[in-house]
Amino acid sequence: MTLSKFLFIVGLSTLLLQSCENFSWLPKEQTKDEKEAKEGTKRNGLYTKKSKGVVVSQVNYVDGKKEGKAINFFPNGKEELVLYYKNNIKHGTATTYYESGVVKKETPYVDGVKHGIQKYYFSNGKISAEIPFQNGLQSRKTKEYYKSGKQITDQPRIIVKEIDRLKTSGEYIVTIQFAKKVRNVKFYNGVLQQGEYLDISELGEMDVKQGVARIVLHPAPGTFIMEKLNIVGQYKTNKGTYHIATKVHNLAIENI
Repeated sequence: MTLSKFLFIVGLSTLLLQSCENFSWLPKEQTKDEKEAKEGTKRNGLYTKKSKGVVVSQVNYVDGKKEGKAINFFPNGKEELVLYYKNNIKHGTATTYYESGVVKKETPYVDGVKHGIQKYYFSNGKISAEIPFQNGLQSRKTKEYYKSGKQITDQPRIIVKEIDRLKTSGEYIVTIQFAKKVRNVKFYNGVLQQGEYLDISELGEMDVKQGVARIVLHPAPGTFIMEKLNIVGQYKTNKGTYHIATKVHNLAIENI
């Protein structure tokens, strides 16, 4: 064999080996989940997940479904989240902790949805907020507290303004906003379920831009409109919870 042929064969072999490294069809090591899915096996017992040798979570399985206690851990090994499952859905109180071990949040679940009073706590252990839920729907009767323990009562109310431009442009504009600037604002047309719980599937969401909803009416000449506006507003508080407010506004528009 000549030297040129030998170098050609070596070069070709090296090229093939380098190319094979990028081929997706080459066998790869299966994860535990992939192996179980392929073999059709179902998980049973306590499963532990680790990251860099440190336990990050534990969850119990029965016939492939989550059942009982599940835990997420901080890197220092302390519990970060403890929750419970029943037949693979959340059922019971889910508790979140500060890294110090103090309870941060408690959320009650029944058959996978929030039901009961969700509670938030300051890092000193004092109550920060109480949010009632019924079958997954949030109540407007949210309570928030200062660190002193005093309840916050100055939540912004809904303000409605009417702008009459019938003579100039034929428009009658209604604007809706909160009394002060807040985040993640949403407004709906309708009423709360049982006068308390927010079910957005039964409400009409308004278009909101920069925290303001606008309703533009074009009543024909000679018409008179009397209408009751049932307004539901929602925004995110500084604590990260959501506050719900309502307002009834009576419209009386006459285009002479």
